[in-house]
Amino acid sequence: MKSNRILTLYEDREGRLWIGTEHGGLTRYAQGTFTTYTTEEGLPSNLVWSIGEDRESNLWIKTEPGGLTRYAQGTFTT
Repeated sequence: MKSNRILTLYEDREGRLWIGTEHGGLTRYAQGTFTTYTTEEGLPSNLVWSIGEDRESNLWIKTEPGGLTRYAQGTFTT
């Protein structure tokens, strides 16, 4: 993980753990592996306040600044 200050945790329907950090972006923990997503991968901001999931298994991520972002099929959309 790029930041050790965790602001939010979320476990999705597939059992993956999503970790929102202060200035370290969004980190996914799945099957023993950490993957970090930052502005370099399309996240609008590296400060992640909250994470949720809709009925279609899309993740919704609240960043600051940047507002609400959808993560679906490997792509961030703001």
